[in-house]
Amino acid sequence: MSFFPPLSKKVKFLTLLTAFLSAISIFSFVYADNYQWTFISNSSNASDWVSIAVSSDATHVYAVRNADYIYKSDDFGASWQQISSVGPYNWRSIKTSSSGANAIAVANGGQPWVTNNYGGSWTPFAGVGLWSAAAMSPDGGAIYIADQTGAVFKTTNNGPDLASSMNAGSEVSEISYSPDGNKTVLSTLGNGVYYIDFEGWHNSNVGDQNISSVAVSNGGTYVAAATDGYVYLSTSPETNVWNRVNSLGIKYWKSVSISADGNTIAAAAYDDSIFTSTDGGTTWNEESIAGVKAWNGVALSYDGTLILAASSNSYLAKANLVSGNDFYYNDSNGNHDWGTVANWWKDSSFTVPAGKLPDSNSDVFIKANVIDNSDALPHVKNLDISNDSFVGTPVTVTENTIIHDTSSLSSTLTGNAYFYDSSSNGGTVNGNAEFFNHSQNGSTVNGNAVFHDSSVNANQVTGTAVFNDSAHNNDGAEVHDDATFNGSAENFGTLGNNAIFNDSSILVAGGALGNATFYGDVSDIQPSQVYGTPSITGTKIRRYTADITTSRDFTAYGSNWTVIADGAVVDITNATHDSSTIFTTLNGGSFYDANQMPQDSTRPTVGNISSASSDGTYKAGDSINIGVGFSENVTSTGGVTVTLDTGGSCSFDVTNGAAGTCNYIVRPGDNSSRLTVTSIVGTIVDQSSNAMTDFTPLSNLNQNKNIIVDTTAPTISITSPTSGTTNSFTPSVSWGDSSTCQYKFDGGSYQSAVCASNGSDIPTPPDGSHTLMIRGTDTVGNSATSSVSFTYTTPTQDNGMGGGNDNGNNESTTTVPRPPSSSSGNSNSSISITLPNNSVVNAPAYVVKSIVTKLQSILQSLLRLVQNKNVPTGESNSSTMSSPDETNASPTAPLPAPVATTTEQVMFTHTLTLKDSGPDVKKLQEYLNSHGFVIAKSGPGSPGNETDKFGIGTFTTLIKFQRSVGISGSGFFGSTTLDYVNSHQ
Repeated sequence: MSFFPPLSKKVKFLTLLTAFLSAISIFSFVYADNYQWTFISNSSNASDWVSIAVSSDATHVYAVRNADYIYKSDDFGASWQQISSVGPYNWRSIKTSSSGANAIAVANGGQPWVTNNYGGSWTPFAGVGLWSAAAMSPDGGAIYIADQTGAVFKTTNNGPDLASSMNAGSEVSEISYSPDGNKTVLSTLGNGVYYIDFEGWHNSNVGDQNISSVAVSNGGTYVAAATDGYVYLSTSPETNVWNRVNSLGIKYWKSVSISADGNTIAAAAYDDSIFTSTDGGTTWNEESIAGVKAWNGVALSYDGTLILAASSNSYLAKANLVSGNDFYYNDSNGNHDWGTVANWWKDSSFTVPAGKLPDSNSDVFIKANVIDNSDALPHVKNLDISNDSFVGTPVTVTENTIIHDTSSLSSTLTGNAYFYDSSSNGGTVNGNAEFFNHSQNGSTVNGNAVFHDSSVNANQVTGTAVFNDSAHNNDGAEVHDDATFNGSAENFGTLGNNAIFNDSSILVAGGALGNATFYGDVSDIQPSQVYGTPSITGTKIRRYTADITTSRDFTAYGSNWTVIADGAVVDITNATHDSSTIFTTLNGGSFYDANQMPQDSTRPTVGNISSASSDGTYKAGDSINIGVGFSENVTSTGGVTVTLDTGGSCSFDVTNGAAGTCNYIVRPGDNSSRLTVTSIVGTIVDQSSNAMTDFTPLSNLNQNKNIIVDTTAPTISITSPTSGTTNSFTPSVSWGDSSTCQYKFDGGSYQSAVCASNGSDIPTPPDGSHTLMIRGTDTVGNSATSSVSFTYTTPTQDNGMGGGNDNGNNESTTTVPRPPSSSSGNSNSSISITLPNNSVVNAPAYVVKSIVTKLQSILQSLLRLVQNKNVPTGESNSSTMSSPDETNASPTAPLPAPVATTTEQVMFTHTLTLKDSGPDVKKLQEYLNSHGFVIAKSGPGSPGNETDKFGIGTFTTLIKFQRSVGISGSGFFGSTTLDYVNSHQ
C-alpha cells in the first residue's frame, strides 16, 4: 500500500517518489542507542497519524490518521494495508488485544468499529458520538469506550449490550488495560487518573490534572502518566502517590507506554522527542535518531523490545531494543558496512566477511539461506537460523539458539538449543536441547534433552531424556541418565540409569542400566528380531491400572520382576521366566517374585498445613498461600480441594511429591480471626497405590500461622446535613473504626479529614445543590462510603440595603464564599467592616475580597453599559467611568483591565474544542485576552498575536475563565459558555 495521496500530475508523483527514496536511504541507518529506528512513512502530504497500537509481540500493528482510514500491518510494521471500507473519520484512538486478532477504533463524530479477525473485516456498534478514547482487554473479550463529556461505557460482546460504567467529569483522553488484564486505568483532560477495582472506579490525583495518556504494567504494579508538563510514575495510584520525572523537563507529553514488567517505559512529546527508560524510569535516554517531531502515539511490545510510534508530521517509525553503541548500515544500493554490532538482524542471503561477526553478547537473528562459516561467532546472546542455514564453527550462546526449517548445527554450541521442522544437531550442544517435528540429535547434548513428534536421539544425551509422541532413542544411541517414554515412544538404545515407560511406550531393544518401571496396561517390553532382547540391570516393576479388570497379559523377560495390579502384589515365585510364558489374571490378580521387597501397605496421611504468606491481616482480593504436606510422596487424580473456615477454597495437583500448594483468594464477606483449614478432599495415592483415607492434618494452619481475614468495611454514616434545603451547614458524621477518613463534594476528588473530628472539619460549600460523600478506610484497606444530597442557602439578614434582619440587629450579611485551602495563604486573617448603622463587624479576609471582586465586576459592567448604550448622538464614545473608591480597592483583587469599546458586538455562533481551527478560535482568544484571561504573555496567543488554532493554551485559559463565571471548567466552548460570552461582551 502507499501512504501518499494520489497526485494528478506525473511530475508531482516523480518528485514525491524521489523524495521518498531519498528518505529511505537516509533513515535506513540502524543506530544502537537504546533502540534501532527505522522510518516507515514520512510523507509531508499525508494526513496526521493520531494513534497506534501493537500486539504483544508487535507482529500486528494498527494505526489511524485524522480525517482518513484505519491501517494495519502483519509484519512488524514493514508493510501496510489501508482499510478503505471504514472511514474516512476523525479518528481519536485505536487499541488491540494481546494477539492482535481483535481491535477497536473510535472517532470524533463516528461510530466505534471492531474487528475480530486481524483486521480482515470491521463491524460498527453503538451510535455516532464524540468518542475520545477506547480500550480492549488482552483476550479481546471486553471493550471500554468514552466520549468528550467524560462518560465511560463497557461491553463484553462488541457493543450490542453497551452499558454505562462511570463518568469521569471531563474528557477521557486514554483508557489502558494492563497486559495481563488485571487492571484498567484511564486519563482525563482535567480530573487526573481513574483506576478500577472490585469496588468500582476511583480517582487518583496527579500533580498536573490534564492527563493526555496513561499506561499500566501487569497487575497494576507500575503506572505511567503523560501530561501537558511532566511525565509521572506511580506504584501506588490508589494513595495518590505520584513521582514527577523532573529530568525529562516540561514538555507537551502526548503518549506513554510501558512493558508488562514495568522495566521499559517510552514517552513521546509533541514537537519534541521520544524518550525511553529500560530501568523502570530511573534513567532516561533521548531517542535522537527518531528526531523532533509532533509525536502523537507510542506503543511498546509486551516485553518492551519493540516500539512503534506515530506523529502529526505524517511519520510512522519502529525500533528494536539494542545494547552497545555500534550500528549496522545497509544503504539503498545493498551495500553492507559491518561493525561490532550490538544487534544483528538480517532477512536475506549474504556472506559475512571474515572478522566481521558480532561479539559482546549480541543478539543474532539470521533469516538467510547460508551463513559463511569461515569465521567464528564467539559470543552472542540469542541465535536464530532457518531455511537450510547452518553453523559450522563453535558458537558461545548465552541464552537460546533456535534452529528450524531443515537447518543444522555442525559444530559446538554453548547454551540451550531448540530444533524445529526436521532440523538437526550434528555438533555438540553444551546445554539443554529440545527437538520438535522429526528433528534429530545426531551428535551430543551435554545436558538434558526432550524429543517430540517423531524426533529421535541418534547419538548421546549426557543428562536426562524425555521421549514424547512416537519419539525414539535409536539403536546405538545413549541416554546417560534417567529416561521417560510417553505416547508410543520407543527405546532401541542404551539407557544409563532408571527408565519409565508410559502410555503404550515400549522398551524394544537395548537396555536400562538402572531400574525400569512400566505404567499402563499397554506399555511393555518386547524383543526385536533385528536388535535382540532388551536387558534391565536393576529392578523391574510392571504396574497395571485399576480400570481394566478382565485380563492382563504379561510376558516376563528375565527374572526379578515385581508385577502390581490394582495396588495388590501376588507371589509369582513358581512362575517360569522366559519369553514363551504369558501370565493372565482376572479381577485384580497379580504376580510377585519372592526375590523382591514386600509391598508397601501403609496409607499416606496429611502432615503439617502452613503458608508462605506472612502473618497479618488480609482483605478481599488478597491472595493467601496454602501449603499442605504429606507423610510421603503422593499423586493426586482430579485435584485436591482445600476448604477454609471462611468458606473459601483453593485446589492443587500433586505428582509424586510430598507437598502441594495453592492460592486462596479472599472474597468479599470472608472473615476469620485465625485462618484454619476445615477440610481436604481429593483422590490421593502413594507410590505403591495406597489410597489416602484419613485427611486429618498433623497440625493445622492456625497452629502454624497467625493469618487474619477481615473484609468487613467500617460502619460510617452522615447525621448532618440531612436531605433537603438548609441554611445551616454543621457536618456531623460517624467514621466507625476507620483509620483513614475522606470527603468530597459533587463527584470531585476526595480530601483528607481528621477521623476524630467527626466531620467538623468539612468546609461549608457555596450556595446551591450538592452531594456530600464520605469514605472511611480501615487499617487493612476495607472501605465504605455514605452520601447525602442537599441544597445549601446562606442565611441573609437586613443590612439596610435590602434583605432580612436578625432580631433587629441590622447586621449585614452576604453569600459567603467557600474558604480557600491552607495552601493558598492565611485563611484565618480578617478585616473589620463598619456598617451603615456604625456597627463594626469582623469578616474573614477572603469574604471581603470576594465581595470587592464582585463589586468591581458590577462597576465594570456599568461602565461598558454607559460606553456602549448611553452615548448621546454626535458625542464621542470615549468617556470612562471610575470606581467610586478605587484607592480603597483590595490590592489583591484589582479591577479587570478596561475593554476596548466598540459599537459592534462580536457574536459567537459555533461551539469549539481542542484542536479546532478557524476565525471563531481567534475571536475567542481575543475575548479571553481582553477580559483579563491572557493566554500567553508573548508570542502566539498573546494580546495582538491571536491565532486561529485551538491549542492547549486556549484550552487551559478557557477552563480558568469558565470556573471564574460559575461554569464547569471543561475547556469545551459549548452552548452554555457561548451564550454567556454573547451576553457579556
